[in-house]
Amino acid sequence: MKLTLLIVLGLTVLSCQKKKEPQLDTETPLDSIIPQEHQVLLKSLSRFSPQAEKNLVRLMKEGDEVVRTIALRRIGNWSRGKGLTVLSERFHKDLSPRVRRTALDMIWQMPETPGNLMKIRIESGLKAINDADDTVFELGFSLMTNALLTQYRTDLKRAIERAPKKRQERMLRLFCKAQLDRSDYVFLKKWGNDKGFLPQYCVDKVLSHYKKPQI
Repeated sequence: MKLTLLIVLGLTVLSCQKKKEPQLDTETPLDSIIPQEHQVLLKSLSRFSPQAEKNLVRLMKEGDEVVRTIALRRIGNWSRGKGLTVLSERFHKDLSPRVRRTALDMIWQMPETPGNLMKIRIESGLKAINDADDTVFELGFSLMTNALLTQYRTDLKRAIERAPKKRQERMLRLFCKAQLDRSDYVFLKKWGNDKGFLPQYCVDKVLSHYKKPQI
């Protein structure tokens, strides 16, 4: 009886242990987790070519989240136009939080050059802070913390209104770091009255605004 109980307990413990995610860059040999055919396709992504682009499409369609994540990392040295298009698409459409995190991170790591990169960054960040997955939210929030959000205040207000309550206070604090106008203070005052909570940082800004002579 005791032996049976020990065996049952042992099996229960083993079944409850979470399988550790493979560390893709160093710990786990690729050939142990990735089919040979996909390994060949991944190697072709080291530089852009029409065939590499076709191989990437195939990997995004056939590969599991590990393969898709590695594929996105491999296109980091493609031209910004080619790489950014793929990264943005995967971030917005992929069902895997891991792949979305990778795409989001790479979008924000791209070097600053003239163009619409910052707009794409902010749009992806706004989507991330409304992502259903908490890990994607946390990454998006951390990336947005130091961004210049003044011209995106309307979008951020919409994001706050759609967000789960557990995230709203942090998002409001992020919003209040932007340069606010009169309509924003009205929004914050109404939010505090209707919802019953407002971060102290926002409260201080609202009080300071309404103490000033109104023109």
